[in-house]
Amino acid sequence: MERTLISETVKKVGKKVKIFGWVHNRRDFGKLSFLDIRDISGIVQVVAGEEGKQLRSEFVVEIEGEVQKRKKDAVNPKLKTGEVEIKAQSLKILSEAADPVIPVMEKGEVETSLDKRLDWRWLDLRQPEKLKIFQVWTELEAGFRDYWEQNEFVQIYAPAFMSTASESGAEVFEVKYFEKKAYLAQSPQFYKQMALAAGFERVFMTGPVFRAEPSFTTRHLTEFTGWDFEVAYIQSHHEVMDM
Repeated sequence: MERTLISETVKKVGKKVKIFGWVHNRRDFGKLSFLDIRDISGIVQVVAGEEGKQLRSEFVVEIEGEVQKRKKDAVNPKLKTGEVEIKAQSLKILSEAADPVIPVMEKGEVETSLDKRLDWRWLDLRQPEKLKIFQVWTELEAGFRDYWEQNEFVQIYAPAFMSTASESGAEVFEVKYFEKKAYLAQSPQFYKQMALAAGFERVFMTGPVFRAEPSFTTRHLTEFTGWDFEVAYIQSHHEVMDM
């Protein structure tokens, strides 16, 4: 049986499905266990028997079962899958989890300190709301790419190591490159201009940008991801601004 993403379970009421994911939460009532199972697409409730009580938060599991409609008074409006649940027929533990160093499911509005979250970032990113950061980033880049592809831009790739500083006056990170000195790229500007000289006319690229500039703010420019483009045959900077 092929895997079904949790978000797709709402379309398969009355059918048997196989899901994979993390145990987000567990609630025990008598001989029954109610498991909230999480994958990249969402969370769904799974009803299991005694075997569900061996699970803890962040265990990775494989579950097969029948998708059923939940009773009206049991519908969870907070979930996209809140109108359905899965009655487990088989449950397999793929990976056990130690007691979490930081909670994946935060209780209340008080969050673990930032330093500790960054030390355990792969656990911190399991929180569904953190995924939204990367979903927004993905949509942003898709929008850029869609515009450039529709307007006949060509993608290029510039190196992160340079033999000379790319922008005079700006601070650079100097690194040892075998027996020579190199600098982390401050800008792909030279490479974009060379692409235009090669006749590409319209180019775009994405890549890391490094600036060794001291900062006294909460947001720093030492490293960021830059989306760049360059166009030929323009009359003034107003055309670039319009683009």
